[in-house]
Amino acid sequence: MAEATGVFFYVFPGIAAVTCFTLNKEDAGFGSLLQVGFAFAFGIAFAIITCASTSGGHFNPAITICFAVWQGFPWRKAWYYILAQIFGAFMAGLLLVGMYHEQLTAYAAATIAAGDGTVFNGGPASVLCSFPSANQSLGYLFFIEFFVDSYIVRQPTERS
Repeated sequence: MAEATGVFFYVFPGIAAVTCFTLNKEDAGFGSLLQVGFAFAFGIAFAIITCASTSGGHFNPAITICFAVWQGFPWRKAWYYILAQIFGAFMAGLLLVGMYHEQLTAYAAATIAAGDGTVFNGGPASVLCSFPSANQSLGYLFFIEFFVDSYIVRQPTERS
């Protein structure tokens, strides 16, 4: 439960800031990239302060997998952690969509009317997840995430 709660604590403020920024592009008073960064930063700090002492503070399936591969975290526990992380993020997204349903529906109708659809970088669906730009592939983005998380987690076992 601590892992799911921690993920909720850092995902919800971040995606709420992304939603404000996406829906109010023409009015900078409702959001900026700086606000999005601070929302995620304060969210992860709050999650670490409140939940990391109980669960270890992975808060990301990639981190959990890297801990299992390189730090000896038990695979038996890793699957429970990953499911809890997905559940926490899902609950944050569910609450966000409930709060902004009216605005997201209006924005989706506007983007559909413009011929853009709803699933694109900066579109209504991008408030819940990131989409690659036109010149990026999913494989490229996967390897970036994997190697960055591996670098964060990987620590030398012996000191020279």
